[in-house]
Amino acid sequence: MKSYLHRIEFATGAIIMVLLFYFAFINYRPLTMSPNANSEVLGMSTIMRAHMGYLDSTNGDDFDRAYLSKMIVLHQQILRATEGVETNAKHPELKKFAIEMKTMEAKELQQMQKWNDEWGY
Repeated sequence: MKSYLHRIEFATGAIIMVLLFYFAFINYRPLTMSPNANSEVLGMSTIMRAHMGYLDSTNGDDFDRAYLSKMIVLHQQILRATEGVETNAKHPELKKFAIEMKTMEAKELQQMQKWNDEWGY
């Protein structure tokens, strides 16, 4: 049951991150936000803190291992969430966004996996 709940948590986090990146990309601002709002104000850091909150009680290698593990899974989920957008989306802006996101997430994922291997996690 715990494994199932973790999968739901990761999938939910990935969906939220994709939406937040998209909103930032199209410069979306909810009515309650100032015109100067940025991705931090859009809640990206708040959601990441909530999603990674359990890390508050760890440090050192334990923190690094747990952080990388969580972020690797999150980036893999974001990459899966971009599948099909290039071929199925109607709007070219959304297609461009998916391509850019896929490129950025793949690069970050590769770097985190490299560190994970180098540090023996």
